[in-house]
Amino acid sequence: MKMSIFVIGENEAQQRTVSKLFELAGFRTMTPDSSRSLIHALQSAKPDVVVIAVETTVAPAVGLCERIRNFTQIPIIVSPLYLDDTDESSVLLAGADDFVARNRDHSILVTRTRALIHRTFMRNQEQVKLLEHAGIEVNIENRIVKIQGRELSVTKTEFDLLVLFLANTHRVIHRKELIDKVWGEWYGDYHVLEVHVSRLRKKILDAGGPRLAQAVRGIGYRSGLTR
Repeated sequence: MKMSIFVIGENEAQQRTVSKLFELAGFRTMTPDSSRSLIHALQSAKPDVVVIAVETTVAPAVGLCERIRNFTQIPIIVSPLYLDDTDESSVLLAGADDFVARNRDHSILVTRTRALIHRTFMRNQEQVKLLEHAGIEVNIENRIVKIQGRELSVTKTEFDLLVLFLANTHRVIHRKELIDKVWGEWYGDYHVLEVHVSRLRKKILDAGGPRLAQAVRGIGYRSGLTR
């Protein structure tokens, strides 16, 4: 599944421009629906990140951050056209997680968005202390993996991949989602991901566990943990 961005702009043209930037980078984008309130729209969409795009003043973004923070801790990035240190302080105090000007290389906004998604995912996983499924037990706080009660040695990357598979046994996980959440900034190709998944799968099988991560051609993986 693609990472989802909820884009809020001062007007529809601005929303389309910023949305296109993220769509070209492989994200799924959503924008406010005039038929419902912002709060209801966000609750329905459940995006990974909210991006608030502004032009001449951050005042609207400050107000939006405060409204959003009243009901959710969803990550927020405010993206003005130009950088201003005073503006940055204002939006961060209002609850934004990052502040990225759009007059810079657009890839910086995309990269910082991916990094924020990655940090949020890891922080959320840390709140869950234990994951168990099909004979696999993962203690997230202590980063310990057990198969049928016996501890299994895994790398940091293998551990993070396993957490994702155990937390998403109900759906197919897109390769790009795995990359965004495990690596954040990415400088490799899908083959690198496949190698790590293959090694993790073999370790679990050799330890007497179930077969993990069934490949879904052209999309990604499903956990395969059905028993």
